[in-house]
Amino acid sequence: SEHSFLPWLTSDHGGGVMLRRMVPLALVAPIAIIWLGGRAQTAGLVGGNFGDALSAGAIVVGILGSLVTCAAIVDGLDRRRMAQDRQISQLNASLLKRTQEALSETEEQFRVMTGAAQDAMITLDHLGQITFWNQAASRMFGYSAEEARGKDIHRLIMPARFWEASQAGWARFATHGEGPLIGSTYEVMARRKDGAEL
Repeated sequence: SEHSFLPWLTSDHGGGVMLRRMVPLALVAPIAIIWLGGRAQTAGLVGGNFGDALSAGAIVVGILGSLVTCAAIVDGLDRRRMAQDRQISQLNASLLKRTQEALSETEEQFRVMTGAAQDAMITLDHLGQITFWNQAASRMFGYSAEEARGKDIHRLIMPARFWEASQAGWARFATHGEGPLIGSTYEVMARRKDGAEL
């Protein structure tokens, strides 16, 4: 049962580990005391009586009782902690599943919306590398999304004569959040996959 000594002794929880380490000491220490008392009695250093043996026995029972009580407390705390860890893991798994489902739904809505768009839609990371490229961008520039993704936007679609200026503008934007093309409408030259400019 839950309150018997044997499950605590054989448990892999904190209480069982503590018991297995401490029980030998609890048994050996009083036996050593009794043995030393017997040697002292044989040598005539102390007088012998039944009370000494009874005291030693009481010490053994007291130490073992304390160990079992401590082991039960530690074991109970360890089991509660493990149950809480399981609950947290289950909650995390449930939250992760709901988050992934919501993200998948949002991604699908974004994909449908951008797929139907007639205008090229391109997103970049902080380095100016392409992270998203819709079908209209593929039609406009001739690169598939797979070809464009991860590429530097300036090198991919800017004519070579504009590389230096476009990269300087991007560096200014990345550093200060400002640039001549931000918040304004400009017509700029771009280059298709086949080299034609538009």
